[in-house]
Amino acid sequence: LNLSVFENFFRERRPFFVEGAAVFSTPGVDIAGIGGQSTLFHSRRIGRRPGRFGIPDGAEELDRPDASTILGALKLSGKTGGGMSFGLLEALTAPEYARIRDATGVERDHRIASLTNYLVGRVQQDVLKESKIGATVTAMNGQGFAPAYVGSVDAQHKWGDGALTLFSRFAASRAGAFDDRKQGYEGVMYFSKWSGWLGGQLYADATSRDFDVNDVGFMRRSDRVQTGGHIAARIKQPWALARESGFNLNAWSHWN
Repeated sequence: LNLSVFENFFRERRPFFVEGAAVFSTPGVDIAGIGGQSTLFHSRRIGRRPGRFGIPDGAEELDRPDASTILGALKLSGKTGGGMSFGLLEALTAPEYARIRDATGVERDHRIASLTNYLVGRVQQDVLKESKIGATVTAMNGQGFAPAYVGSVDAQHKWGDGALTLFSRFAASRAGAFDDRKQGYEGVMYFSKWSGWLGGQLYADATSRDFDVNDVGFMRRSDRVQTGGHIAARIKQPWALARESGFNLNAWSHWN
């Protein structure tokens, strides 16, 4: 039971969407107090509980479907001999109806979701020894509502036999109603070191007020700048009463 104003996040479990999903993912942070960057593609949006359109004023909702019917979906992913990974997903969901009793007392079906198309594409090219550059696009279109689009470019550089990672991403969105179209952006920078006894992470992002990926992706809020980091010491050798121990120093900040 969620009593907050924020949506719960649930991981994908459906085999069709789980298989090959790695091509759509980007590095994530694990820093106390930091939520990390938005998820540009959250596959649970496809087939979600319908609710695009509300019910008429004065009407009583009697029943609605628990999920939207997926009429068909196609996913293509792989990697070329030249080191380019790619993923393409296309899905179509059916119109859905809720059973309502209107203000006159008549029971009838009322459309709460229309025929909707989802398109997600991702390419990622290997460069140098362990580095990558990539781009992602998502689109959602349907009958009776304005489309939503998101695009991003990113780069990831690894060195020191993969122990050090530097990741950056810039994403832009265009979403909203027909008469209230909004554009927004998000910029992300992330550094991590995992080797030896001393490591840690540094993270910063900036999200504009009108950035919105929730039609196909997942984010809890916009209009925020957050920074954070931690230093982690790992002691593998036994000492005193400890066989193994670790110590963290964490710091973070948020503002809008």
